[in-house]
Amino acid sequence: GRGGGGGGGGFAGAGGEGIERDFDADPTELYLAVHSRSWRDVIKRCAKRPEEASEWVARYEEDDGALRWRTLPLHGAILFRAPSDALMALLTAFPEGAARSDDRGIYPLHLALKTASSIDAVQMLIDAWPECIDIPDEAGRVPMALAKRVQSFERRAYIRTVASALRVIRGEVDFDTNPTKLYQYLQKKMWAREVDDLLNREDAALYVSRREAKDGSLRWRMHPLFASLVFGAPDHVIEKILRVYPEGAAMTDDRKMLPIHAAMYHGSSESIVLSLLHAYPPGIDRVDSRGLKPYDYAINSKSPFKQSYLEALEPGPDYYAATSECDASVDPTALYRCISQSKWDDAFDALAERPDEVRTWVYRKGKDTGRYFWRMLPAHAAISFDAPKDLVLEVIRAYPDAASCKDHVGMLPVHHALENGSDCDVVEELLTAYPYCLVDADREGRTPFTLAEASKSPRKDEYVKALDRGPGYYARRRAGYGVVDDGGGGGMSLDLDGRGKFSFVEDPFGPSGDEADARVEAERGRGIIRADDDDDDDDGDGGDEGAIDREQFHTLLSSATTDRMRAPVDTAPEAAPQPTTQPATQPASRTAPP
Repeated sequence: GRGGGGGGGGFAGAGGEGIERDFDADPTELYLAVHSRSWRDVIKRCAKRPEEASEWVARYEEDDGALRWRTLPLHGAILFRAPSDALMALLTAFPEGAARSDDRGIYPLHLALKTASSIDAVQMLIDAWPECIDIPDEAGRVPMALAKRVQSFERRAYIRTVASALRVIRGEVDFDTNPTKLYQYLQKKMWAREVDDLLNREDAALYVSRREAKDGSLRWRMHPLFASLVFGAPDHVIEKILRVYPEGAAMTDDRKMLPIHAAMYHGSSESIVLSLLHAYPPGIDRVDSRGLKPYDYAINSKSPFKQSYLEALEPGPDYYAATSECDASVDPTALYRCISQSKWDDAFDALAERPDEVRTWVYRKGKDTGRYFWRMLPAHAAISFDAPKDLVLEVIRAYPDAASCKDHVGMLPVHHALENGSDCDVVEELLTAYPYCLVDADREGRTPFTLAEASKSPRKDEYVKALDRGPGYYARRRAGYGVVDDGGGGGMSLDLDGRGKFSFVEDPFGPSGDEADARVEAERGRGIIRADDDDDDDDGDGGDEGAIDREQFHTLLSSATTDRMRAPVDTAPEAAPQPTTQPATQPASRTAPP
């Protein structure tokens, strides 16, 4: 016979695959048995000569030799409505036949649905080649669309069979035929007991899709986590779905939108946005089908949480990959537990034994709303609970980036330190770790200067002097230069010319040498160190020309705080918790966790 074969499979395989027989000249005995509907003979021939199940049979026009049709015995058996045992014999002899299309591009599963073959036949073909469930026929119709067009009283049975396969094979259910009850309740906004009762990992992992009845083309596709954001579910419902199936944070809808895109588009709370970023940090840089990142959704958001979105995205994916969250009422870290109970020696031990916990956010949320009562890092907690200076410094040095992290009310650790009356060494450590905090306001618009000038602490003058040095001083200190106060809070000087006026020292928080120079240049680019910060005493007043004086700095503060307005704080029904013990000279922060 001639060489030949159908689409989707090539010619490599067992037996006679790739061989083509002329139906009018030399058909196989197996094909003749199929053509004559001799199903017992088909079963016997498959057992005796299984290779014939892989041989193609074709028919040509007598006048010009044009191809009329080309099929495998399996296609013919389906067309002639073979019983299940005959189909099983053909699939056993040549299982790959389920993945071979005829001359029109029609696969056996398509043919079975078009001819309303038995439900058993449809199931056998799906089991033999599950991938066909997504492949369209010559008219662009996928199996689900074909099942919906079956002209039979068993039409629903065909739909259920294909839908069941979709659920198992692709993790997807059809909205019109077998949506999960979880999805239905989300759509109907039945947030209470119904959703809780139905929530399980299997259903939380399933996509729900809707397709056009005519051709089966996709209209939309989403999973329960995405649906909960679209339908405006309460935070506690979204959090439960995310907790049951955290992988959902990395799953896209039909427009390649992640849940983080949807959360910002639909105005979800800050709590939900942070949970999604922790669940899938790479989502910060992912684009949807329109090429938009979460930042694009945030910057165009009309939500009152817009500023919170921008703040949440600012640290980048590496930050969220390096940090985690835990519920203080369920599984607080050992480090936080020791700090909150004022067990300072145990806190030192926990910091040494579990260094990663210094990066773990601890929070408490409302049971019904799912929104934060409070959320903070160990650095915030250590300051709020008036931990010993040495412990606070160790916590900051273990994770310097904490200095740039804001808690649930937009307060940096330095805001807490100034409000609590912390030791000035703590304040300077935080300024060194994050010099830009000098122009960073909390959600009430209070900068470190505002808090320092309003302080009732006996350390007030020390705070003001430390802040007056300006960000350039602390940026250089962080970059690894030795710095010396000029005695008047006017700036600092460096010994870069070898005259011995001041000594170069290594700073534990930054690089040195060429790397330090590069770091300072980078800070100049961010506006922390002025471009003319050249360390020369040009005016002869004995001060550093690179230092920003208070008048200049307050001008910078005014514009910066105007540009950095915060979203409104979500009002929590729970009173702000307080630490159990407080030194009389240092008032506890109003945001200290329990």
